[in-house]
Amino acid sequence: LDPERPVMLSTNCVTREEFAAFFTEGAFDILEMHAYVNPQVGDRQRQQIASFLAVRRGRYPLIVSLRAFEGAGWQPLPPGSLAAQREFYRQQQDLTENLGFYGWDLSPNRGLRQVERLRQELLALML
Repeated sequence: LDPERPVMLSTNCVTREEFAAFFTEGAFDILEMHAYVNPQVGDRQRQQIASFLAVRRGRYPLIVSLRAFEGAGWQPLPPGSLAAQREFYRQQQDLTENLGFYGWDLSPNRGLRQVERLRQELLALML
């Protein structure tokens, strides 16, 4: 609606019904999608992709945010998890390669600033 001020919608819905209940492509310019792994990519991410592709009609920028943090109630990410998340989403048809990692300052969770192993994994992926 306003090229000077693009709107980004962020979603983590996992069922087609939840997604369709609020989703309208005319309401945003960029879609950010996240379904945080616990502890690895699996059925939740596959279900989210299927829900999204079932309702997507337009071609617009899509950013997939991946988990890069530790927290209370979350299983620790195993070594190599950031690369596994990236590869999973890169292999999905009809999804872009605009990938981001969510985990910078998440108090009380522990993000990339506090978990050196995760920070090093992310740095290696950026090379």
